[in-house]
Amino acid sequence: MTRRPLAALAALALTVIVAPGSIAVATQPSGLAGNPVAAEKAATPSTDGSIALADAAAANYKLPDDVERVWTTTYGDGTRQTRYQQMVGGAEVLGGQVTLLRNASGRITSVIGAHFAGLKPSNPVRVTKADSLGIAVDLVGAAGERVSALHIDPRDGRLYYEVKIQRFAQRPTLWVDATTGDIRNRFNALTRRARGSASRVRPRPSTPVVPTVLTG
Repeated sequence: MTRRPLAALAALALTVIVAPGSIAVATQPSGLAGNPVAAEKAATPSTDGSIALADAAAANYKLPDDVERVWTTTYGDGTRQTRYQQMVGGAEVLGGQVTLLRNASGRITSVIGAHFAGLKPSNPVRVTKADSLGIAVDLVGAAGERVSALHIDPRDGRLYYEVKIQRFAQRPTLWVDATTGDIRNRFNALTRRARGSASRVRPRPSTPVVPTVLTG
């Protein structure tokens, strides 16, 4: 009896238990000979939505074209675990992550996660990344390091910035609508307690919002 598969599957499960909008940090252990993403797109059709595959179904899984590798690690027996993030027009898809386990020979043995085919933005980007950071400062103060990244919600296609603030014992996180500057959500990522918010903060005058008319 070996303990490695249990540890690997436990680690695999943990990759999808994250705070709302969490983003994996890209890492690659030294000595890892990564297979090109293009070479991994050679099997049968991908599964849309929630994914949980094993054995032959996992081995035949086709990695979608709109994902990027964001994290990988290799276990002592050669098993490799890799996580991919779905991207739509430069925006990270909320919950759109797929994690693969491959054995030492490179065969996919497990697939878990979610992928949303045909996802398109439902709103234009009128708020800049700098604006989103300024809105966060206005709401929660300037303390701590701040990062912002464009995301898309697969439930409604809405584009927003996820602003993360790192503080001692706190990780304030805000979702700033990319069109209006409204706060779609705010929570402490350390406690993972999300709550809605009706707060509305306009982008700062340094980057004026110019109304546009969408056609077509």
